[in-house]
Amino acid sequence: MSSHVSIFDIPHITEEIGSKLNRQELVSCTLVNKIFYEMFKPLLWRELTFEQPTDGNEIVIDPAQKELLIDNIHMAKILCIEVSCRYKGLLNLLSQSCNRLRVLKCIMSSKDHGNVSSSMSDILNITTMFLKSLPLTLKILYMFWIQPSQFTERTAFQFTEQNWPEVYPSLEVATLSMSLEDGVEENPFFQFLQICPALKKLSCPRLANTEAFGKFVSLLETPRLLPELKEIDIGWQPIGDHWSRFILAMKTRMKGFTTDVDTTLLSPIAISALTTHWSRTVESLRMPRMYCDNIQLILTTCTNLRKFECLWTLDRDASQVNDEAVEPENWTCVRLEEFKLVFVDGRIDSAEEPLRSMQEKRAVGRRINQAYKQLGRLTNLKKLTVGWRTSVAFSVPISTYP
Repeated sequence: MSSHVSIFDIPHITEEIGSKLNRQELVSCTLVNKIFYEMFKPLLWRELTFEQPTDGNEIVIDPAQKELLIDNIHMAKILCIEVSCRYKGLLNLLSQSCNRLRVLKCIMSSKDHGNVSSSMSDILNITTMFLKSLPLTLKILYMFWIQPSQFTERTAFQFTEQNWPEVYPSLEVATLSMSLEDGVEENPFFQFLQICPALKKLSCPRLANTEAFGKFVSLLETPRLLPELKEIDIGWQPIGDHWSRFILAMKTRMKGFTTDVDTTLLSPIAISALTTHWSRTVESLRMPRMYCDNIQLILTTCTNLRKFECLWTLDRDASQVNDEAVEPENWTCVRLEEFKLVFVDGRIDSAEEPLRSMQEKRAVGRRINQAYKQLGRLTNLKKLTVGWRTSVAFSVPISTYP
């Protein structure tokens, strides 16, 4: 019997259960806690749930269970929590009690969804306090939040500018879903990134302001600030002059890049710059809505690609895909293990509009067949997703072949 102690061990309760069962070896072990959970959850635990009841290091907890959180959080290694922005006590707990925490998934939300009156200063305030309270032991941070509507107890937990830690030495992966549409200069996002020297992967799906993206690129252009950063996921970004700067800033270290931006808006020069500077380093790319020539350029130059996902956008002008059966260049990304290729017929504006002629249908099929011929070169493929759809995203399901 394992003697592993769960974070939910409450000694006097587990001891009592163990003695009643005449199984002393069960005292303070995970099985007792599982029994305790099943027997007493309706009476005591309320909205507290386990994702993995026996692994002893993960809790998912409702903010109403403050006492239970205080009693158990000091042992937590993985914490997934939904917290109201009014509940400032969490910030105290994070900064004072979570010395063993390695993974934190925090959903910042407000119970009052009917009142959306928060100013950007309010949002920056709560975000700043949250980031400053993080344990220095964190390796992975997922921060998601709904725009809060009200803030109370503003003085319950306050930081000054001097309260920022000198460094977050362990943080390697961060997903920060905060909007940067306003408040670029004072946004804690930038201050936070400057003290995360171990950061390897960053996701910021709401980096939505051109000025903010420019400031972000300026950080990347200073390698000493994020020396280990190799993977970036930008949910959607502005297309502008900063794109070429971004490519150059990451040219010697980029391993993975993910974006939801419509890359058909990028100039051929921009795509060429990408493949020139990232061709030997990039291993993972997700770049939706690309034209044939750009996809071909990536597949014939980025020789270290392990994972590639794209939407192959067929030209709106049917004459451009008419009876020309031009064979593509041979794909050289032979290390590719995961490949998702979905053809998008951009000539169709609605799911109801049929293909306008059999000639167009044959042209679409010919492009797909050309790609299929190249798949035989990818001998290391472990996962393949192929499909076709109209410009309406939900119109045609995608088939996956493992």
